Amino acid sequence: MDACGGNPNDLTCTAGNGNTVNVTVNGTVSGENYGAFIASIGGDGGTGGASDDCCDRTGGAGGNAGMGGNVSATLGSSGIAVASNNGAAFYVASLGGVGGTGGVSNSAGKGGNGGAAGTVNVEVDGNVNTSGTANTYGVLAQSLGGVGGNPFGHGRM
Repeated sequence: MDACGGNPNDLTCTAGNGNTVNVTVNGTVSGENYGAFIASIGGDGGTGGASDDCCDRTGGAGGNAGMGGNVSATLGSSGIAVASNNGAAFYVASLGGVGGTGGVSNSAGKGGNGGAAGTVNVEVDGNVNTSGTANTYGVLAQSLGGVGGNPFGHGRM
């Protein structure tokens, strides 16, 4: 979605939502930054349309972001998650998308709403190993809603 129509008050356009995610890890997962990266992420809202005429017009509204879905992840008893550098061995998240920026015009178009995040459930029965930098987490679970979009108008003269 590139624009949300031209109506400056229309905040009905919405990006796609993240799906529900259910994962069980029973083997070894390893990587420099992440051993396992398990997430449901909502789409970002599109940018509102611009108005290039000489009259007093308002830019189109930015699109609303999609929601992150619910996430459930299990590191089974035979599972091993390993990471070594500024990440997490077992990362599980639901992340809402970012609201779209309002369109450019004489008056700023409204920014779109940020997307809500879903619930995150984590169960660890296996082994989690980290090495390297101090900024590496064993298990990191996050449920983070997205921020709203900015109005974008530069008030042409």
